Amino acid sequence: MVHCPSEGSCKPATHNKLKFANGIGRGKDGLIYVPFSAEAFIGVYQLEDSSRLTEVHRIPTGMGADNISVDSNGDIWVAGIPKVLELMATLDDPLNRLSTSTILKIHKSGDGQYQVEKVLEDGEKKVLSSATTAVFDVRTKRLFIGGTFQSIF
Repeated sequence: MVHCPSEGSCKPATHNKLKFANGIGRGKDGLIYVPFSAEAFIGVYQLEDSSRLTEVHRIPTGMGADNISVDSNGDIWVAGIPKVLELMATLDDPLNRLSTSTILKIHKSGDGQYQVEKVLEDGEKKVLSSATTAVFDVRTKRLFIGGTFQSIF
């Protein structure tokens, strides 16, 4: 991951080599949450200065993930990628190929521990294919999901 200021050249933001970091987000706690499409965890980073990140925790998810969003309660929502190769195939042919989709909610408890909850999964690819974004509206209690969906109707 790199930091590119508006003026000057880009520089590495972390010492770690991150595989397919995608859709980072900042939590209400000020920490930076980084999902990885090709790793089974979400990296948690602290901003040390205006351009350097230090890993402070890893949240095991059991699958790759895409695009962090944080709701008004501070809970983290992420589209899980249970079958990476299946998802990659849909990118080439989204109208004819389907992919399993999962939505995860991550809650940080009072003792600082992260709890990962599988909120939704379409393992049979009947309704939801290739979800890449999940956003939850606390006020209306609605979950919005984006990706490359194929209509079943």
